[in-house]
Amino acid sequence: MMPLTTLLMAKYSDILGGGFRSSTNYFEQIGRSAGLIPLNVFATVNNRFSLHESSPEMHASLEAEMLSDSIRTKLSRVRKSRAGEPTTVVFTRAGALLTLKLLLAVPRPETPYKATALGASALHANDFVESFDTTDLSSGLLPVVAEFAGTWELQNPREPGLLLRRSYYIYDCLLRQHEGIRALIERELHASIADVTFAGLPFGKFFPLLFGLHTAARNGIKRQLTSIVDGADVAAKAQISPEAFNTFAAAKARTIDEAKLTFGPIHNADEFRSRVENLAWTSDVRPFREKPLLLIPDGRYMVMDAQFLFENASAGLFWNFMHQLKESKARHLFSGYWGAVFERYTAELIGHYFPEVRTSVSYPGACADLLLE
Repeated sequence: MMPLTTLLMAKYSDILGGGFRSSTNYFEQIGRSAGLIPLNVFATVNNRFSLHESSPEMHASLEAEMLSDSIRTKLSRVRKSRAGEPTTVVFTRAGALLTLKLLLAVPRPETPYKATALGASALHANDFVESFDTTDLSSGLLPVVAEFAGTWELQNPREPGLLLRRSYYIYDCLLRQHEGIRALIERELHASIADVTFAGLPFGKFFPLLFGLHTAARNGIKRQLTSIVDGADVAAKAQISPEAFNTFAAAKARTIDEAKLTFGPIHNADEFRSRVENLAWTSDVRPFREKPLLLIPDGRYMVMDAQFLFENASAGLFWNFMHQLKESKARHLFSGYWGAVFERYTAELIGHYFPEVRTSVSYPGACADLLLE
């Protein structure tokens, strides 16, 4: 990824709109992007960013393919006028996620799309998601919070290998051995902790399937420039049954009709405006995190967000238990136990590199979790 400080979103309002954003024009551009191809294009753009690919060459390639001649000309003029300032980019992960949400929410006639409509949509999206530019903080603390809280997670993807090893260790060596958690699961779920399922699968099948799915998606995104994967192929490579994959997909995928209801439906320009001008709605990526797969009509799956898919192996472990524990008291208890497990992991990790570290060091009036002299 290019550092955040070097990026500045190019917005429709700055490039073409004379300083004014246009939700009506945005709605029209979305309407010109019918069918699965635009969805696949924006899912793949989004996933390229989530796989740490955001080179200047990639941005130049996207612009050459999806921006009209007039937009490229005006964008070039803007860049020349800002010589020496941060690099101006059109395509961002936040903008791609918003456009994906709108493509799924707006019913569109099945008419041939134009690639330049996708480029125009990307520019419009930047008008309605937070920019990386924090030079104007005149409206108080909120811009700072919106700027960094929202973009840090989107622009700093997790490293899959490290995440997988960490999550496996926390689950297998710490969480499953925690007496309080074991007793809580047996009491509330009437099962041993080893029998708790993840997306309908035992842990031993869930983890290899998730890793296999992520690998298949990554290869498709990088080599074929597509975010569509074949479930049967993934199941075979992960050495699990197709039925096991279908069980997983039932928990992690939506159909196109279900996605339309989740994000919309948006029937007209007024409804469109009410959504895109609501910062809480435009910045809400929880539906992609909860179900990062889209079941398409031919039975294959489109990976809407590769990072959120793979994070089922980390934060997903915690939320899997929380969703199965129905009582608020049990959830609160588990949350406390999880904190203790993660604290132990942190102490072990620091202790590995600094054997001389001391833990739970008491002193008058307080206690330090870790002390390194």
